[in-house]
Amino acid sequence: MCGWFCPLGFFSDMLDYIRQKLKIDRITLPEKLRNFLRLWRYSFLIFLVFISIALVLPFAYGIFMDKNFNVVACQVCPARTILPLFGGQVPTMPSFFTTMTAVFSTLSLIFLGIYILGLFITRAWCRICPNGTLSSLFSKGALVVKEKDVRKCTKCGICKRTCPFENNHVFEEKEKKNINHPNCIMCFNCVEKCPEKDCLKVTVLGKTIFRSKFRDMKK
Repeated sequence: MCGWFCPLGFFSDMLDYIRQKLKIDRITLPEKLRNFLRLWRYSFLIFLVFISIALVLPFAYGIFMDKNFNVVACQVCPARTILPLFGGQVPTMPSFFTTMTAVFSTLSLIFLGIYILGLFITRAWCRICPNGTLSSLFSKGALVVKEKDVRKCTKCGICKRTCPFENNHVFEEKEKKNINHPNCIMCFNCVEKCPEKDCLKVTVLGKTIFRSKFRDMKK
């Protein structure tokens, strides 16, 4: 549900809004690059988990860490630089005093640049965010479920074109009712834009809270 609750996601949407107002064309990533990013983000999550475990192991502490290194995922998150201001705190500045902090500080600056690319690529940071990647592991067992009635789908392709991640799974699904997907941020753009009544819907604990409505595409 990071499509609704993540503050970085909110500011990413603001960048996308600015792009539209400035009439800047959206950059669509090729499928091979999207697939690479999906593989890379899981690899990066495993790396962060490894470093987090090392943080609490006495014999590894001196190898991987120093006393000022903590909250591993936050070391590379763009919020490290931009969001502390909203809490009245001074942003954590990059540190290059040790090898490990230099590596993560460099990554944080690179990822900040990727976040700013959100002005051209919709939700650029969300595509590799380790916190979002961790949440995606539980997409199939979520209380919030996105469903598709394949009998009502006319293959118009609107769901694919409106997805900020250029996902194809909603469009391509021909059998399953539950269309939750690890690469979906649950923004529900596909449900909102779908022109077929009740083709797509969102349920919470089995109760429908949001569904697609009929739209005459000829008008």
